[in-house]
Amino acid sequence: MEKVTVNVGKTLQGYSASVDILPGWVLGIEGSFDEFKEELQKSIDIYIEWAKEDGEEYPLLFDQEYEFEYKFNIESLLCCYDGILSRSAIARLTGIGINEIQLEHYI
Repeated sequence: MEKVTVNVGKTLQGYSASVDILPGWVLGIEGSFDEFKEELQKSIDIYIEWAKEDGEEYPLLFDQEYEFEYKFNIESLLCCYDGILSRSAIARLTGIGINEIQLEHYI
C-alpha cells in the first residue's frame, strides 16, 4: 500500500495540512484531529475527482489503495495527543530532560 505524507500544522482552533505531491493543495479546519482526518480524506477525494473531470494530471497513486502518513510539527504533535498523554508523561518519554513548562512553550 502506498503512503501519502501529510504535513500537519496546528492552528488556533484546529489543524492545517499540505501534501508534497499535490502542489498548491492545502487544508485548514477548525476542530479535533479526528475531524481533521475525516476532512482530509474528503478534500483529497474531491481534488482527485475534479482533476479527473477537468482532464488535469494528478498523482496516479490516488487510483490505488493508499494510506496517510502524518508528519507533525512539534506543536501539532503535542496538541494531537492532548487528553491521551499528559505533559508530564511526554516529558518522561522524551528522556532528554524536557519538562512540562518547556513543552507548554513549544505549544
